[in-house]
Amino acid sequence: MLTVRLQDQGPSGGRSATRLFTFTLSDENDNTPIFTQTNIVVSVLEDVATLTDVLAVNASDADSGNNGAIVYSLVSADGGVSDASHFTVCATTGLVETNAALNHEAHAAYFLHLLATDQAASGARTGTLTLTISVQDVNDNTPVVTGSPYTSTIPG
Repeated sequence: MLTVRLQDQGPSGGRSATRLFTFTLSDENDNTPIFTQTNIVVSVLEDVATLTDVLAVNASDADSGNNGAIVYSLVSADGGVSDASHFTVCATTGLVETNAALNHEAHAAYFLHLLATDQAASGARTGTLTLTISVQDVNDNTPVVTGSPYTSTIPG
């Protein structure tokens, strides 16, 4: 708010008027969401249950209102080789969880981009974090004997 007082130089002190002006400033979407880290590597055992917490991330945006409101999402970082659907991220909290059964022998690591996108009406901005999820092997496969029958001679 700004108060303006006008006074003329007339006789006997002149006349004056006062007017109050109110200004409303709109935020320009000039900031990109920023993660506290740009690259994270985590490990998870291949036998964890679906919806197991993997990690929680946080991004911030210096803008206000929708220009600073962040929504999180996951995409493959290696052209689709890493199936991002094996994991899910809560759009509002940044909590990453498993979303499917994992198998170290089929896929030992996932290379993903975690995106933080502001909710500007136009010209939304996106920050990116590179996430590597290493799937750790557990002893889940029974040994298999191949090439039978076996014969051997014991010297005597």
